[in-house]
Amino acid sequence: MMNSLRTLMLILFSISSFFAFSQIGLEEKKIALRLVKNNLSAIGLSTDDFNNLEISSTYYTPSSNLRMVYLQQTFKAIPIFNQMQVLAFKNDKLVSSAGNRIQNVSQLVNNTGIPKQTADEAVKVALVFQKLVAKKE
Repeated sequence: MMNSLRTLMLILFSISSFFAFSQIGLEEKKIALRLVKNNLSAIGLSTDDFNNLEISSTYYTPSSNLRMVYLQQTFKAIPIFNQMQVLAFKNDKLVSSAGNRIQNVSQLVNNTGIPKQTADEAVKVALVFQKLVAKKE
């Protein structure tokens, strides 16, 4: 009896973990994007900012009627490391905003999409930086 109870609890935990860590659904993403788009000025985002973001996560809490939206800043569909905004919406209005964005990203990066260094050069620089010697085989 005790063994079957443990097995049942393990199965239930596994199923709940699967749903807890699954990707956000298309409908959830649409809701989050609509909220962000309708509140651009309150969030402090431009149209260009809106075009360079990704919804990394979103969820709704019925007890508080809050929709949490986690935005990842991107540039040319590439996520920008550690540039997150966490937004809370209640009744389709922004009630909380935390985090920030790097302004004028296009002016700060190599906008051609072509690396300034080849892969070989980058490896050599990394070896020198780490004070390592490459061995030829």
